Amino acid sequence: MRVYLSPQSPPDKSYTHISNVAMLDSQVETNEASEIIVDKFLSQFSYNEIKSVVEKIISKMRLNSSVIFIEPDMNLLSQKYVRDDISLVDINNLMFGNRATKSVLTMQSLNDAIGGQLNISEKHFDENNAQIVLKAGRN
Repeated sequence: MRVYLSPQSPPDKSYTHISNVAMLDSQVETNEASEIIVDKFLSQFSYNEIKSVVEKIISKMRLNSSVIFIEPDMNLLSQKYVRDDISLVDINNLMFGNRATKSVLTMQSLNDAIGGQLNISEKHFDENNAQIVLKAGRN
């Protein structure tokens, strides 16, 4: 099963769209997902809830599966703002446009939430969208 966790619909319709944790629990069994894309999903939770949500996501992954996390990065957004590469209006649109944002992350905070439970294969910043992109697998 390929899962797309996001408040927005997936661009690729071959993924099962899931927009909240209750749907994740009811539609995806433990160890069932072969691939999960987490697109601006974690920031819907308070900062203190993120680790438990990440653990829930990991529990849905089967062995030899992969997950991709895509989230706005506060360090990158701040840096772009200080350098006048992005306006305050743009930051507000990226962070709060059409969704319920309750927290912001950095690459390090996401890495800490994963806590060694996955093998991280790729980490990079999407400079244009000021986002973290982290790919990991469960072996």
